[in-house]
Amino acid sequence: MPIGTPALPAERMRPIGLQRSVFDLVLERLRDAILHGELAADARLKPRDLAAQLDVSSMPVQEALCVLEVEGLAVRHPRRGVVVSPLTPESVTNAYQMLAAVTALCARHAAATLSEGDLATLEATAEEMERLRQAGDQPALMDANRRFHERICVAYPSQWAHDTLRRLWNYAFRVERVYPRSSGRLEQGEREHRDILAALAARDGETAARLVQRHTEAAGVELVRQMNKE
Repeated sequence: MPIGTPALPAERMRPIGLQRSVFDLVLERLRDAILHGELAADARLKPRDLAAQLDVSSMPVQEALCVLEVEGLAVRHPRRGVVVSPLTPESVTNAYQMLAAVTALCARHAAATLSEGDLATLEATAEEMERLRQAGDQPALMDANRRFHERICVAYPSQWAHDTLRRLWNYAFRVERVYPRSSGRLEQGEREHRDILAALAARDGETAARLVQRHTEAAGVELVRQMNKE
């Protein structure tokens, strides 16, 4: 295992200079590097190494690492310091169970509050996902899937929920980039999206919540099944 922090692509780690808040940019760069696999699981995140690559002081790097710990993307060990958090079946199960519970709350609320325009947008996004699956465009499909669920959750009146969802969706992106969903699961997911849309359009919050929870839990179960095959 390498001792130092791995060097990242030049575009990702170009000097930050004085553009926006240095802390915000450091956090954005490091988070994106982890989510896209440029910093792999268990990679050491040494503040001095990262600060040198980004041409900043160590302080914003240390602050960013603390946030990444809170977001579950990094973990601190007593002797090794901070490393990129591993992806384990247990962590995936826990994350998707939490994601299922929070998105179910949002879906129940959304059934009563989504406008006709929101429902039309969800319908268009569902159709877009079907086209992207058929075209085999996995990155665009992941983006559209997140937009679909964000649209359902956006009006939920709790910043706590939105902060939690952002972290969980980032985690889900990282997992699904490494373990893409099977074609069978994608097709089943499309049918589930249609059922969710029907419940939302009928203003049936209890059914929408139940369907969203089941949909999200099923996605987590399949990911764990893939992980256990390795």
